[in-house]
Amino acid sequence: MLATITIVTAANNHRKFIQNDRRAFDELCTSLERYQQIFLRKSLILASASETEIFLPASLTRIEIQSSEDLGRFLLGASGADIRVIDPAQPVADQQAGPDYFSGRVDFFFRGGDMIATWINGPLASIQIERVANFNNVFDQGVITYVPLAGGIGFMNPAMMTHTLIHSGARILPNDAWRAEPVPAESGQ
Repeated sequence: MLATITIVTAANNHRKFIQNDRRAFDELCTSLERYQQIFLRKSLILASASETEIFLPASLTRIEIQSSEDLGRFLLGASGADIRVIDPAQPVADQQAGPDYFSGRVDFFFRGGDMIATWINGPLASIQIERVANFNNVFDQGVITYVPLAGGIGFMNPAMMTHTLIHSGARILPNDAWRAEPVPAESGQ
């Protein structure tokens, strides 16, 4: 097996596909060079000898591709942040923030109930106005790449996100941010 492809829809349905053909795998890898437009395409077609399934990419929350080969080398212009899925039930190390970096847990929530917990390591913008803009522009990106729990490469569709939870307070916030403390959920809710 060269790759396993998992498609997650806005209804939180997970569809898995296996790719065994070298030529088809090479074509997939070449198409990853245009990964920034993956959710903007008119359709995403997965075809086999027995069936063809057509997805509306804008309605997908995530796509994951596992392979023993390094798929990251095809992602031209990927961000400097390292985003890795973690098991949400496992305890994680304390977040760390410095003047120019952040390392901590961030959860992404999608329409339909899909959610992934991640650990992010990456640089922080050096200028305060850019840091504030990063809060406001989380959902404006065309795609966010990450490493799935089982390895490989994943693509999140920010247009299908409902919210993001950064497990850390922020010192620098946009002027229109609402400051409020969360109320713990009661059992049964």
